[in-house]
Amino acid sequence: MNREAGSKTYPIWLIGDSSPPRWEEHLRQPLDPRHPARHNIWTPILDGIQGHVFRAARTRIDTTDLYIRNAVHDAADKPPYRSPDWASQLAAKTRDLDDLIARHRPKLLLTFGAFACEFTRRSLDRGSPRAVSHWTSIALGDEFRRGVEDFDPTRVGHLPLLHVSIARGRFLESHRDFTGQDRANYFDHAAREIAALLLAHRDAFAVWQ
Repeated sequence: MNREAGSKTYPIWLIGDSSPPRWEEHLRQPLDPRHPARHNIWTPILDGIQGHVFRAARTRIDTTDLYIRNAVHDAADKPPYRSPDWASQLAAKTRDLDDLIARHRPKLLLTFGAFACEFTRRSLDRGSPRAVSHWTSIALGDEFRRGVEDFDPTRVGHLPLLHVSIARGRFLESHRDFTGQDRANYFDHAAREIAALLLAHRDAFAVWQ
């Protein structure tokens, strides 16, 4: 399986968790379109973004070169769930991502799940280190809202999204906890906010068809 897909010059990057061990030899790329995880965690949001963008501006986002990678390739490299202390090898991987970001300066990083969120925060040196366990659906939703409010197209923005929790047994709680609203739809909420951000900074994002 390739470590990445798309172009590093594309202004929006997707950062997943790690390669699925059972399917690694059969998949081509992170968030491979043939794997159901992609369509559980990303496709509904992308569809919503495209709908909002088209209705507002009669255009769409060209995602042909969307850059995609995982935080780590091997799931065995992930840290203990409840410890903020990471092994030096894993810290080196966050520096590698920081170097990549510094060279290519994407406008927006979208991360999926608790580990990818914390991995990216450490790469960007945004806030004190946290254990992966800190990033509940509530905490991810709070961080998402902060990222939207603080977005500045001259800096690298980071918006965390949910991973597989949105497709498991407590999915209704995940909708509620991330959005902070009873009966809200997480996919609609995330799509609406991301679309509004992109349209508000339209000239900064060379992504339009």
